[in-house]
Amino acid sequence: MKKPPILVLGAALLFAAPVPAAAATSEPATGNHCAYLLDRLRPGETASRVLSQSCGPSREETAAALGVAADTLLLTIYEDAGYGGDTVTWYGKYGPCDTAGYSIRDLETQNPFLTNMNDKISSWTAGHSRCNYVNFYEHAVYGGRHQAWHNWTAVSYVGDYINDRTSSINVHYEP
Repeated sequence: MKKPPILVLGAALLFAAPVPAAAATSEPATGNHCAYLLDRLRPGETASRVLSQSCGPSREETAAALGVAADTLLLTIYEDAGYGGDTVTWYGKYGPCDTAGYSIRDLETQNPFLTNMNDKISSWTAGHSRCNYVNFYEHAVYGGRHQAWHNWTAVSYVGDYINDRTSSINVHYEP
C-alpha cells in the first residue's frame, strides 16, 4: 500500500501547500496521525500558537517531520477508546509544561489534510510527567462541561460525561 504524503505546514499557513491533483482529492487515510508543535502560553493569551503541523501514516513519521524530540511530547488524543483510531499529538516548543502550560482553544479544523478531532476524543496519553494536569472542555474556548485529570499518564476511556464532546484542551503543570 502506498503511504500518504507527510505534510508539514508553517504556523502562518491555514491550508496545505499545493499538491498534485490526485492527492488533493483523496480523503485522509484511516488511522491518520497528525501532530502540532505549540508555542507556550504567554501572559494574556488563551491559546498556544501553532508553530508547525504535520500529518502522515504514523506518529513517528509526523514527529520526525516536525523535528521534535521525545521530551517535548505533551499529549496524544485518540478518536477511539483503548487508544485506537485517528490521533493528534501535541509537542511543546519550549519543552514540558509549566504552570501556564499549553492550550488548544478549538479542536475543529476545516483543513482536509488535518485530522478534525472536535467532539471525537475517547482516550488520551500524556507525554511528559511535567504535564500533570489535563483539562478537556465541551466547547471551544474552554466552555461547557469540564473534565480534569491530575497526575494521570493515560486514560483508555474518558467516560460518558465527556466522550465525543471535547472541543478545547489545556495541559499544564501543578506542583
